[in-house]
Amino acid sequence: MEAACNAEKSRVEPLRLSRAAQLPESTSCLTCSEDGRYLGLGHSQGLSVWCTSSLTRAADWLQDRLEITSIQMTSMAETAYLLGTIDDMGVARVFAYHCDTIHLLSVVNIMDDINRRSVCLTFELSHGGHYGAATISCNGAVWLEVHHFPSETWVKELEMVVTQTQEHNSSGDRGVKWSPLSVATKIKPPNITAGTTLEGPHVVQVTDFLMYFSALDVDTGSHQEKEQSFDTNAEKRKQSNESTRYCTQHFLLPCAQFPGDRTAKPQRGLPVAVCVWWIGSRNLLQYLIKKAPKNEPDVEPMPDMLWPNAKKILCSAVSTCTRYIALGLDNALLSVWDRQSGG
Repeated sequence: MEAACNAEKSRVEPLRLSRAAQLPESTSCLTCSEDGRYLGLGHSQGLSVWCTSSLTRAADWLQDRLEITSIQMTSMAETAYLLGTIDDMGVARVFAYHCDTIHLLSVVNIMDDINRRSVCLTFELSHGGHYGAATISCNGAVWLEVHHFPSETWVKELEMVVTQTQEHNSSGDRGVKWSPLSVATKIKPPNITAGTTLEGPHVVQVTDFLMYFSALDVDTGSHQEKEQSFDTNAEKRKQSNESTRYCTQHFLLPCAQFPGDRTAKPQRGLPVAVCVWWIGSRNLLQYLIKKAPKNEPDVEPMPDMLWPNAKKILCSAVSTCTRYIALGLDNALLSVWDRQSGG
């Protein structure tokens, strides 16, 4: 057996280093565009875009004492790329790389009031750059914001900047007012009273599917807290869990049996929904991406789909076509949901 393994290893050709380049000092994160042409690097002085074919720096966006800790990149057009970043202060930004220049398009969570400082925990761009999802924390509350990006307008504005730069022989994009992004939907964790019980007459009273399984989450959590009451470290773990109450989300493309308004034909390749699960929950929720009615802007969106699971969700992944959603559950369990069949 050992001889066979050694023979197999000898047939596998080891990887050889073909080229090396010195990265910017204190590089903390890295991403690659879908077409493999460019790298996005976040570091202690901003971000840089590198060309993969030559491993040379194509453009920089530099700012003293601003450390980028998270970066993502997606193709917005043939010659324009969108970058989403988070810095060490929890500020999320949207950049565009176009014609060897990095442009700051928008700041997602502008901090106007220091007493209500919002911190971005996670920030993800949809494929193609039509949407961005940011998990925001402020004064102990956490929610998910799905932003709509005017990507087509941004591409036109970028081309106008290039034309103006060439005509006036100027550099940079100072004074350019980029089209603003807008919040498509704002999702908060299901709000169920901690004392809710699923025993006795309450079972008959609970008729709403979402309310039932959300209450089941709370009921299960309360039993776990009782079991941990004899553990001296239980309170520390509880405080830690509460402080990291955030969600994981995935953008979803149209599916054959997709619920909602079937009269509106979705644009191909454009996300129509997000699936969300919150830390400590067993439930996977799906929300349609649509703006709240103008006359009811503060109405919280309700999930149009809920997939309950046997154990707490620990991790998740979505297939390329987004039809299948795989969930890693507690106790080494795996669950795969089919959006087309609903099961």
